[in-house]
Amino acid sequence: MPSFLKNVDVDVLLSVVTHAIIRREVDQAGPSDPLSSLSIDARTITMESRRLSSRIRSIDERLRRQIEDADKDQPV
Repeated sequence: MPSFLKNVDVDVLLSVVTHAIIRREVDQAGPSDPLSSLSIDARTITMESRRLSSRIRSIDERLRRQIEDADKDQPV
């Protein structure tokens, strides 16, 4: 693996890429988008908030399953 990849923070990389994708989607949505009355920054924040909420739900569900699995492995 190239050494420059070892120093990449995956969460930061994901955030940068996601931000770029969201900006492109917002730019392409144009005035027909239901959020068109909001500024580009407000729309970006709204879309990022939705993405983060989804990510948090996913992490929460994964942790819940891990806790349940760990509880099953504990002797009673």
